[in-house]
Amino acid sequence: MKVILFVDDENLIIRNLKNIFDDNMYEYVFKNSGVDALEYIKAHPVDLLCTDIIMPDMDGFQLLDYVKKHYPKIMRIALTDIGHPNLVRKLSLENLAQLHVFKPWNDTDLKANIIKIMKMQTALHTEEMMKMLQALDSLPTLPDIYETLVEMVSMDAPVDDIAALIEEDQSTASVILRVANSAYYGRKTGSIHQAVMNIGLNNLKSIIIANSVFEELTDDMGMLMDMWQHSTLVNKLVTAIYSECLKKPIPGIFASAGLLHDIGKVVLYHNYEDYRNIIDLASETGISINEYEKVLFGVTHQDLGAYLLNLWGLPFAYVESSMHHDKPMDHRIINKELVAVVHLANYYANCYRREEEYSADLKVYTFLKLEKDHVEKMLCDEFKWRIHDKANNNS
Repeated sequence: MKVILFVDDENLIIRNLKNIFDDNMYEYVFKNSGVDALEYIKAHPVDLLCTDIIMPDMDGFQLLDYVKKHYPKIMRIALTDIGHPNLVRKLSLENLAQLHVFKPWNDTDLKANIIKIMKMQTALHTEEMMKMLQALDSLPTLPDIYETLVEMVSMDAPVDDIAALIEEDQSTASVILRVANSAYYGRKTGSIHQAVMNIGLNNLKSIIIANSVFEELTDDMGMLMDMWQHSTLVNKLVTAIYSECLKKPIPGIFASAGLLHDIGKVVLYHNYEDYRNIIDLASETGISINEYEKVLFGVTHQDLGAYLLNLWGLPFAYVESSMHHDKPMDHRIINKELVAVVHLANYYANCYRREEEYSADLKVYTFLKLEKDHVEKMLCDEFKWRIHDKANNNS
């Protein structure tokens, strides 16, 4: 039976958690300190850790950091007070927790979300996925510059030092400048320091990951460049839909979800010579590329991408955006708004590029309280597009 470990130094919170999780679906363990929790983890298997952040002796930051480094397969949730936004920022920048739950929480939502995370963990570690991973010649790993960047962020290093690190890597520096100077950031600069300030550290890390994966895995830049351009376009559209249609900024920690949503395609393309033919077949026949992947590999590029993003400890919303961007109304999704926006962005990016195998789920417009015509007018106004609209029969 899978094990969920809850940690909080307040007895009242622990009692509340015990009342919420009083079923036999999983094994629930409750501890009052980070030290006790760590002792338990060292002696017993744990699948998910849900911990308070502000605790005496060993606080939640220390506990999550240790677990991330030594037990990376354990899913991590942080319980934080809503009045401490800086704590959330620190947790996000250091990738210490895949999900943040704010106190006071809704008991029903908390339980539902934890169950969803556990089910996602099961979905990511299927027998088919394990066979796929064993069959791959190589998997991308996080680059040294990323690991150094995370360490510098955890030490509150000055932006000047972070910029100097990026300037040492010509490939990364050029991508950072290209992204910073793109239309959706709205500023032109040749300075890495200013680019880092404009982009933000969360986006910076995601851009480094995406660039390193494309750079590491490519022997044939043709289709890989197409995939990169598609991902960057999706990212632009995600930002535009938030700002121009939903009339609010995208949450900072999710601002590069579009950039990484298709990372599984890059890995499959690198490992299988025939993958180009699969992409072409999907375009020619109108049959979903996922159907071809499922038959040939047992898993889809969404599954593989979600596995990698989870392995790298990125926010759970990124994992969901990869896994579910083709089925955004799935009942298992926690970050429904973000996944729905990524779905639309992916659809319109495919429209722009005349890709025929992808269509929009019309329920997304209703869920987001958007009119389809309004979204497409925004695209015409902001990007000067003429929308190549396909027949949408999804309801």
